[in-house]
Amino acid sequence: MSTARDESVLWPGLQSLYLGLTQNRDGVEWYLGWFFLRRVFFGLLVVYLASQQYMQVVINLTCALSSMLIIFHLRPFQYGHNMALELLNESYVFMVGMLVYAYTPFMVDADWRLYASVVVVLEKFVIIASNLMLMWHSIMWQVFWKMDQEEKVYEAIFQRSKTQNLAAAAEMNTRMNATNQSERKPLHAI
Repeated sequence: MSTARDESVLWPGLQSLYLGLTQNRDGVEWYLGWFFLRRVFFGLLVVYLASQQYMQVVINLTCALSSMLIIFHLRPFQYGHNMALELLNESYVFMVGMLVYAYTPFMVDADWRLYASVVVVLEKFVIIASNLMLMWHSIMWQVFWKMDQEEKVYEAIFQRSKTQNLAAAAEMNTRMNATNQSERKPLHAI
């Protein structure tokens, strides 16, 4: 697996397919395949298992856990905060499925339903807060990375203009010296 970062692009996500997904890592094709297959699978579940909500919930929970395991195993994201964001999103999908599962006939105890619901809702708030912090970090990181790149570009432009100005000044100095040499009158002419 390649862990080297491609720093030659203007913005880190420019060569990405989906939220920092790098094209240079092994297993990215498998993750992309699973990403789209899961959405097709979800559509098929809704259409063909419309009367069997229990199966839908259990299969959706299994797909969310499978997605998290695939992300952990393949690590298709180039930057760690993008992987953390995707894992948090998948855990949110899992928690929503658990909340739905808490109100199925599988949980018969009303106190347990309430307890499970409170825990799931609290975890959802933690996931949302973490997701917002990671998104803020990602935005700030990209902004500061771009500012650093712009600073390097401006420094290179300034350095180039400085050397050009020095070269122009040196050329002007040699012309002035040459002009002064030709305009000097010889001493015997006075």
